[in-house]
Amino acid sequence: MTQSFPALEELVIKTFLDAPSLNPDGWLPISHLQALHTLEMKYSDPPSDGPLLRELSKLPDLRHLRLSVHHLMPAADSDHDLAFRGFATLQTFTVLILAAGTPWSLRDALPIFSSPSLSVLNVKFPHASNPPLLPAMLNHIANAYRALRCLSITGDFSLWHTQNNLAVDSFDDAFGQLLGIQTIEECTLHTSRHFVVCAGGDRELVRMAECWPKLRRLSLFATLSGPLTHRCLVSFARRSPGLRVLHLRSVRFSDLTMAHVSMIPRLGHGLEELGICNALPNPEDAGLDAAFIQRLFPRAQTTHACCGESSCAITMAVLTPRAQTIAQNIPRRPDWFAEISELKVFDGEPTMH
Repeated sequence: MTQSFPALEELVIKTFLDAPSLNPDGWLPISHLQALHTLEMKYSDPPSDGPLLRELSKLPDLRHLRLSVHHLMPAADSDHDLAFRGFATLQTFTVLILAAGTPWSLRDALPIFSSPSLSVLNVKFPHASNPPLLPAMLNHIANAYRALRCLSITGDFSLWHTQNNLAVDSFDDAFGQLLGIQTIEECTLHTSRHFVVCAGGDRELVRMAECWPKLRRLSLFATLSGPLTHRCLVSFARRSPGLRVLHLRSVRFSDLTMAHVSMIPRLGHGLEELGICNALPNPEDAGLDAAFIQRLFPRAQTTHACCGESSCAITMAVLTPRAQTIAQNIPRRPDWFAEISELKVFDGEPTMH
């Protein structure tokens, strides 16, 4: 393949559960594709990650990398050499960890993909456990990727609430270093509803608005210990003029009064999409909540694609009765992924596109 397509720029490789195993050395010729700038690999029988990644890191123009793997460089495997720091040209990195386990090995592997030009990072681990490692991973990300514009982390910790309460006590322990990256424009953190990431309430969300002046999208479908109230929405309306998508969880409107609403000027904020998972409306007058949101974000549509509970959709319809509903909020992918690819390989059979 490498001899037949020496100028290949985009490559997608997929293997399947019933596919025959590929000798680890069979992956290495990919590193000979010197013109390659976009690579997606989905493999059910992973190669030896260390040697392969070391070779891929030598590609002189690899800008976009997407991996779907069962494990990524298990920390307990001493044969994996983590000393090298490659991928100097990488701009976007997406990794999906398919196997059940912890984010630990991913956390340890992230420094390998450090790049001064990396601006988009997407991490998904749908079967994760041991959530206390999530804050540690956030701190590693903040230290390794200082020019991040877009960060997305999705993890399912649905069983954790039966074992413990908070992943960490302190908001700063989880988000403090990340707030120091002022280039962030989009931040997504999606976890299961019953998993409490850390302490945090209105004051902490004010800090997010203040520390990320370029913020365009905040999708915080993650549970903080709270309380979060209607005041946090005012903070974003006043401090984040460029914000276009706002998703939050467990915002309370119970102490909202007519006096609060009348004090809010019609800011004409340009927010386009608002979603509140597990919103807690005013039990006496939900119409007051709707008037309040209308004053802050007159153009916002709504979404109920959060935790899957039908109650969220019902509540959002009450809070934003005049807004259109976005039936499904699909996280936006980086622009580079829209037109992939020139060549796709499925179980060794090339197909031209």
